[in-house]
Amino acid sequence: MSKSEHDMEILFPDQTVTIGSETITVREFRYREGIEAAVLARGFLAGLRALLTTTGDEIAAEDLDTLIAEHREAWFKLIAMSCGREVEWLAALPDREAMKLQLTFWGVNGNFFTRRLLWGAAFAAAVQKGRRSPSPTSSPSSSSPASDETITT
Repeated sequence: MSKSEHDMEILFPDQTVTIGSETITVREFRYREGIEAAVLARGFLAGLRALLTTTGDEIAAEDLDTLIAEHREAWFKLIAMSCGREVEWLAALPDREAMKLQLTFWGVNGNFFTRRLLWGAAFAAAVQKGRRSPSPTSSPSSSSPASDETITT
């Protein structure tokens, strides 16, 4: 793989996957889509953050399945948006094919979720730090340095 091909793969990690007899391109969310996707994924992201907070780096597959099921409508819309398909098409897939598509979606868009979690944590930390600062006003200036005494006659 050439450097430019590698650079393009980093910029656009889209992947193709065969689902049934069709070749589907799963795309990483572009900026505008990402903003729309972040709104859809809000509940899922909150649940994912809670899972990471309580379990650390180890998330059980069952916990992730439960989280996806709790936010299934948003999850289906996110995957459908990523591959340019209708939710109904996705919902009708056999489990094996849907799981293959879901894993591809996560591989392509996993960093989207990670960036949102990290950005949210950084923003919360900055807000918290701002609340802890003593005062938004500056402190009074110190007195001027002492100078030699002037003698008058």
